[in-house]
Amino acid sequence: PHRPFGCLTYSLIPKERRNFKLNPTAERGIMLGYENNFSSYCIFKLEERNVVRVCDIKFDKFTFPGTTEEEEISKIFDAPSCDHQVEKGGPEEIPKAPRDILSQISTDNILSVNRRGNSVIMPLTQQTHPFGRKLLKKRSQKYMITNSG
Repeated sequence: PHRPFGCLTYSLIPKERRNFKLNPTAERGIMLGYENNFSSYCIFKLEERNVVRVCDIKFDKFTFPGTTEEEEISKIFDAPSCDHQVEKGGPEEIPKAPRDILSQISTDNILSVNRRGNSVIMPLTQQTHPFGRKLLKKRSQKYMITNSG
């Protein structure tokens, strides 16, 4: 399937380049074209501001980051509105949480739940194939947790 030129792309960042598990897994880019009989794509990476050839990529076919219409819309949303402006006469007061917040928490609504319930551990004597045929018992004994109630 052909992808629209200029659409937003997300190219995979390999695990080797991700040092921490919460780091981004993809980089944003703009689709510039195809290479090698459509097996790879030519992408302009927005953060690095360079052109690369990539294979592992996802497309947002409805977002075009290079259009002027999108820039004008973002300017409208970023501009402060006259209706919402507040006169700054005195020092701004920033709300703060009370220091003794722990004393305000009631333990009446906290439930104590045994997550395992009434579980019983019993040896697994035979395994059944999903289609009903019984399989041989494995050499090492296996155990299965079942709920008794």
